Formats: sequence, structure tokens, C-alpha cells
Amino acid sequence: MTVKSLRHLAAALIAASLTTGAGAQTLSDSNLEFTGLRTSGTLSRPIAFVFLNSTGTDFLIAEQATGQVKRMTNGVVSSTIALDLAVNLGSLSERGLLCLVADPQFATNGYVYVYYSPSSTSSDTTANASIGSNHIVARYTWNSVNGLLENRTVIQSDLPITGGPNHNGGVMVFGPPSAAPADQKLFIIIGDLNRNNQNENYPSGLAPDGSANVLRINSDGTIPTDNPFYNVPGANSYLQRMYAYGIRNSFGMTFDPLSTPNNLWDTENGTNDYDEINLVAPSFNSGWEYWMGPQSRGFHPTQTGGLTQYGGLGTYSDPEFSFRVPPALAAIYFVDGNGLGPDYYGDCIVADYNNARLYKFEMNAQRSGFVLNSSVLQDLVYDSADSGSLSEILFGTNFGGITSMKTGADGKLYAVSLGGNQIYRIQRKANLPTPSPTPSPSPSSTPSLTPSASPSPSVSPSATPTVSPSATPSPTPWVITYPTDFINAAPFTLEDDDLNTDGIVDCSDITPPK
Repeated sequence: MTVKSLRHLAAALIAASLTTGAGAQTLSDSNLEFTGLRTSGTLSRPIAFVFLNSTGTDFLIAEQATGQVKRMTNGVVSSTIALDLAVNLGSLSERGLLCLVADPQFATNGYVYVYYSPSSTSSDTTANASIGSNHIVARYTWNSVNGLLENRTVIQSDLPITGGPNHNGGVMVFGPPSAAPADQKLFIIIGDLNRNNQNENYPSGLAPDGSANVLRINSDGTIPTDNPFYNVPGANSYLQRMYAYGIRNSFGMTFDPLSTPNNLWDTENGTNDYDEINLVAPSFNSGWEYWMGPQSRGFHPTQTGGLTQYGGLGTYSDPEFSFRVPPALAAIYFVDGNGLGPDYYGDCIVADYNNARLYKFEMNAQRSGFVLNSSVLQDLVYDSADSGSLSEILFGTNFGGITSMKTGADGKLYAVSLGGNQIYRIQRKANLPTPSPTPSPSPSSTPSLTPSASPSPSVSPSATPTVSPSATPSPTPWVITYPTDFINAAPFTLEDDDLNTDGIVDCSDITPPK
């Protein structure tokens, strides 16, 4: 039995039909090793986590189906529940407690944010009739003395929750990481909830309502005035919060901390065709429900009316990579530590749920796409017939569906497994010789990439959506610029080689043979 989308993500009854428990976990690189950190206590469908210390031994962990946040210290899950939310699971589908993220200034303010599907009662429920009126994003303060999340403040109370019960999205991330912590914004991804509105590229559908979106807000819930669609005349508050749209559903979103600017990426779940890995520029239109997969495949899932724009804004581009048969892509992450060894620094790691795999993609020089060597992957699609090329991108197997990854202060990769009820630490084996480091991107030498999809100050005089000439939209081009001090970025000392002390090492400094 093959599960085609993440609508089954929370269905415990089908777990036996998945491959998450088909064998022992393995990593493709024999130079790497992993450790399951939980040694005692219970984790049930953990979906997200945050670090509580710098040594990778103390965590807060969110459970999707119970609505609980638990603390795990030195492998022991505490019996004290840090937070217990009454959640609705929607007939064991994709609702529940869907994300947990720490404020960029967590060390000083202790703020933690949760995204969840509330029950209309004081208990966890499954019936659609007992769903709360909207998805909630709430902020809590971590109390390290009593081990509780306290001082609830709701910062988003109007995020859509029906129809569903699937396609709720839920991943949140602060960024971009290059910005000062106080200036970083909260990005929230929400699926289409099975709606057919303007955000799903039905131009005659209902106005923007938060579905099929990446939303961008301030940490207190207010709307940044530099959002792409903020100044479109007549824009409602959902359009003003919108950063990207046309997204069917997602369980993966992250920033690339090594690109300039820090590019936002997501994974997107298809129907029976095409899961995607996307670079999400400001005002990006991912194409659902008009395109899924690359344009060259010509796959129009449902409607053929074209792509919606708002005030002339909204740019479609093809996925950076697709899987023809959806593996239910989940977490996506860029390795920004050296704990795996320098060969992995900057690589993109992507997880799936159906196969319980981890994939590794090497980034191109512009960090706008992937470097792929296999001839059958040059179309940027992994087809069933391409199985012989799987070894190029396979990173790990049988990890139970990884839904969140982070780099610890020790540089090692930490990953939470929804199906394996575990947090894994992945690292280079300690007894190996240290390889020679490879050049890696740095803020001072990396070309600055400016996506042309960025909004311009001027917009059309109406918020009425328009239909772009959707049959042949083009991928977003990139403009490469260099910092003004690029040539002089590497100071050096002439020392003894400048024999004539004219400040230049040249032929005049060569001493004739005697």
C-alpha cells in the first residue's frame, strides 16, 4: 500500500502499511553515525522541538496527536507536562499540535510559539463537529524553575481551519537568520484546506483567506508594512500578511543561512502526482491548483483557468526538484554546522514520510538550485524509472518520517522522527581523521542574489485578481552582484618577499644567481 499524501500523516491505523518500521536506520555514508537520544519515558508522534541548552541534552518537544509539549533532559522524558493543549485531530488526519518554535531572542525573553488545531471542548477530540473556529498561533514563556510554558498570548486567532480536515500545514520559522534577532519575522505555512479560492489560483474564487499561503508577521502578530502585497489597494488583512501562495500543503519550510539574501525554501505535497521542493521568493505563486510539478510535464491537477495575481504581483516558477510519485515530503533543512564534516556543510537535507528516507542535495554556486550528476535527474524530476540514480541523493533510510531538523551548538544535526518517536543526533564518527576543509560560503564572499520576483513599489490601482498568461510562465531569473570590497576582501602581508620594498612582489625582487 502506498500513501499518496500527508493527509494520512497522523493516521495511526495505517502506520503498519508504511515503511517507517521496515528495518534498522542506516546512513549512506559510512563515515557518519547516529544516536537515538531518548532513553526513557514516552514520546508519542513528536513533530517539532526546540533546544533548551547549548549541549544538545535538553529539549522541549511537541506531540502532534496529544497536544502536549514535553521536556526531555539527558534522554529522560519528564513526567511534568510543560503544556497540554486541547486539540482536534479531524478523524485522525493532519490536525493537532503542528509546530513549536523558539523566539530568536529566546535566551533573554523565554518565548516559545505553537501552532495548533484547537478543540471546541476542553479535551482532545477527533470529530469535525468539535473543531475550534480557527487555527491558533499562541506565544508562551518558558519557566525553567517549574518546567512549564506559561503566560499565554494569542498572536493569530483567525487562521483558517475548515474544510480540511487535512492540508493544515503548520510549519513556522523565524527569519531571515542574517537579520538581527529583534528584526526577524515569523513565517507560517498553511495548506489549501481543500478550498478553491483565489489563493488556490481560482481567479473568480473567494478573496484571500489565509489558505494555501505562507504568511509573514511580526513576532507580536502585527503585519509588517514591507510585505509583498501589503500596499495593494483594497487588500484585506490576509492579503497583507501573505508572502507566497498557491501551496497545496507543506510539512517543511526553512531558510538557507548561507545564501545572500537568506532564501526561503519549502517542500510541497502533491496529490497522486508530484511532490515539490521550492525556492520561495517574495510574492511567489507555487501554482496549485493549476500546476503541480514542472511545466514541462504539463500536469494540471484540476482547473485550467490560469494563475491569479494581485495588483500585478505574483510570480510562478518551477520547483527546484520534484518526485513524480509523491513520497510525502516533510522536513527540509540546510546543514550550517561542521558536525557532519566539511563535505556536508551547506547541503540541503530533505525527509519523506512514506519511505522514511532522508535525501541530500548539493547546492549550486548561486545556492538557487541543486547540482545533480546523474543524466536521468537532469530534468529535475525523480521518476520511478530513475531508481538507479537514488544513491546520488539518498542520505538515510528507515528514520520514521523526520518532521523537524536543527543544527546544535556542537555543529551536529538533530532530527525528530514522527513515526519513530525519537530525536536523533547525526554526526561524523569521532575516530576518523579530520579531512581537509573545503571552501564554504561566507557573508563576505558569497554573491548577493536578488530574486526578480521581489515586489516593486508601484502596483496596479485595483486589488481585483488578474489572470496571468499562465500557459507559459517563466522561472524567476536571478541577478548576481558582488560586494564593493570583493577584490580587497582578503588582506595579506608581503613580509620578506618584497626585496626592494616597493610594496609589490614582482620580477624586480628576484635576486640574480651568483
